[in-house]
Amino acid sequence: MSESLFSFYRSTIAEHQGWVADVVFDSQQELIWAAGQKGTVASYYSTGLNIYTKFVANSDITQILTVDPGVLTLSAERLNLHSRMGQRQLTVTSPNMKEMCCMSASQTKPEVLLGGHTKTMTKYDLTQNKITAEIMVPDLGCVLKKKKVPTATLR
Repeated sequence: MSESLFSFYRSTIAEHQGWVADVVFDSQQELIWAAGQKGTVASYYSTGLNIYTKFVANSDITQILTVDPGVLTLSAERLNLHSRMGQRQLTVTSPNMKEMCCMSASQTKPEVLLGGHTKTMTKYDLTQNKITAEIMVPDLGCVLKKKKVPTATLR
């Protein structure tokens, strides 16, 4: 493991005052995002992994995801959207959003599918800013169903 990568993990853990819940590459900018268990989200840039932004999203973050309008943070009972500078844009809650632990963005539509340890998955539309569907799943504990997308072959 390179020294800068080790330093990144060591400093991120110390800064977040808890273990790192998720690390993702930004889909729009040249940033790496890290979310701490206690609700801190930070972005890093360049080869030195310098802090670009840092903000408190919500406690007990389980996953982060970057989308066109910003950064989504998921906790057990809510979904938050923040701008890349840290300003909260929206908060989504629902009676069916309990024990949420993962999300997946659609490749073709501005939608996010949220799943957890419940009998429902929630579909949220980022353009309409509303929950568009709550899908019943047969087994409790189904985290997320993902359709396999065929890969393209380069010639």
